Amino acid sequence: MQRFLRSSCLILASMMVSLAYGEEQSPQTLSEQLADTAKKSSTRLPPEMLQAMQQAVEEVRATGIEKSAKQVGDAAIDAKLKGWNGETVQLSELWNDGPIVLMWYRGGWCPYCNLQLQAMQKSLKAIDGTGAKLVVLTPELPEKAKETAAANDVDFVALHDEGNATARKYGLVFKLAESIIPMYRDRLKLAEYNGNDTMELPLSATYVIDRGGRITYAFLDADYKKRAEPADVVAAVRKLAVHKLAGPPRVGDAAPEFQLQTPDGRVVKLSDTLKLGPAVVVVLRGYPGYQCPICTRQVGSLISSGKDFAAKDATVILVYPGPAKGLAAKAQEFVKGSQLPDNFEFVIDPGYAFTKSYSLRWNAPQETAYPSTFVVGKDGTIDFAVVSKSHGGRADTASVLKALGSEVAE
Repeated sequence: MQRFLRSSCLILASMMVSLAYGEEQSPQTLSEQLADTAKKSSTRLPPEMLQAMQQAVEEVRATGIEKSAKQVGDAAIDAKLKGWNGETVQLSELWNDGPIVLMWYRGGWCPYCNLQLQAMQKSLKAIDGTGAKLVVLTPELPEKAKETAAANDVDFVALHDEGNATARKYGLVFKLAESIIPMYRDRLKLAEYNGNDTMELPLSATYVIDRGGRITYAFLDADYKKRAEPADVVAAVRKLAVHKLAGPPRVGDAAPEFQLQTPDGRVVKLSDTLKLGPAVVVVLRGYPGYQCPICTRQVGSLISSGKDFAAKDATVILVYPGPAKGLAAKAQEFVKGSQLPDNFEFVIDPGYAFTKSYSLRWNAPQETAYPSTFVVGKDGTIDFAVVSKSHGGRADTASVLKALGSEVAE
C-alpha cells in the first residue's frame, strides 16, 4: 500500500494528474476513463506544459510512425524476453500454441498505462476463454514492472523489453521531444525506471497475432492518451478462435493468409501469389524424423504436370513442415536432384506455425501434418480441399487439375 501511495504521489508531483484507483463510479469503457483522466489533466497542468506535451505528440505523429510500424497482415517479429518473475518467454512458442495479444505499456509512472493495465486485467478471462494469451511488454526494469503489477493488482507478468529492442523491431520507438525531456528526466526519473538515459519510449501499441505468426489486429496511435479498447481486442481474438474451432478450411471458405519462407529465406505470401493466378497449396508430411516416401511420389507427380499447372497460371506451393531446428537443411535434402518448375514454390513451416493455423497438425509420434491439398482461386476462395487423416488418401494430380478446369496431359 505504501508503494502504491508513493507511486500516486510521484504521478501527482510530476504530471499533476491523479487517479482515484478503486473508485466505485468510473466510466464504462477504457476510452472513457482515458478521456476523463485527460480532462482532469487539462485543468491541473499549466497551459504551457499542456501545449508542449500536445506539440510533442504531433511531432511523433509527423514522423509517420503510425504507418511505418508493423501493420495488419505483416509477419510478427519473434523475440525472447524475460519477465519480472525470472521466466524467459519465446514469443513464437506462444503464438504457435494459440493467438496472442501483444501489448506495450510505457511504465508505471504513466496514469494512462495504469488504467490500461487494469482494464486488460478485467478482460483477461474473456481473452483466455478464446484460447489466446495476453503478453505485455514494457521498457521499465523488471523490479519496476513488478511494482507496477502490484500497484494495479494485475495477474499477468510483464516482459522486460530491454532498451526497447523488440519495440524497435516492430517500428514503435521514438525519441522524446526536447521540450518535454526535462519533465521525463527530472520529474518522472525515466532513466531510473528504464535503466538507461536514451529518453526513448515505445508507442502504446497493441497487436493480435494468429497461430501463423501473422498480425491480424493493430492499434497504433502517437497520442499516449489513446489505447486499444479491450472489447475490440477481445473481438479480434474471438475471430481467430472461431476459425480454430471450425477445423481445416473447407470449400467455399476464404483461404487464411499465410507468409512462409523458402529454405534459402525468400518470402512467399499467399495474397501475393494470388495476384498471378490461382494457387495450389500442398501440405506435405515434411520431416517427421525421416523423409516421407509417399510425399516424394506425390511431388514427383505434381512436377511432371508442371506445364498443365502453368497453362492455368497456377502456382503450386509445396509446404514442408517440421521441427524448427534443422528444417531448412532437411527440406533441401528432400528436393535434392529435383528440378522444380518456375511456377512451383517450395516453402518450409518451422515449428508448425502454418500447420496449426490451418488446423492440420497431426499431433502423434513421428507425424507432423495431415497431408492436404487446397486449390485457392484468385479471389482467395477455396475451390477444392482434400485433407487426409492417413499417409495415403491424398488428392491426386488429375483431381487437382480438374479443379483448376484442366485435365492431365496424356
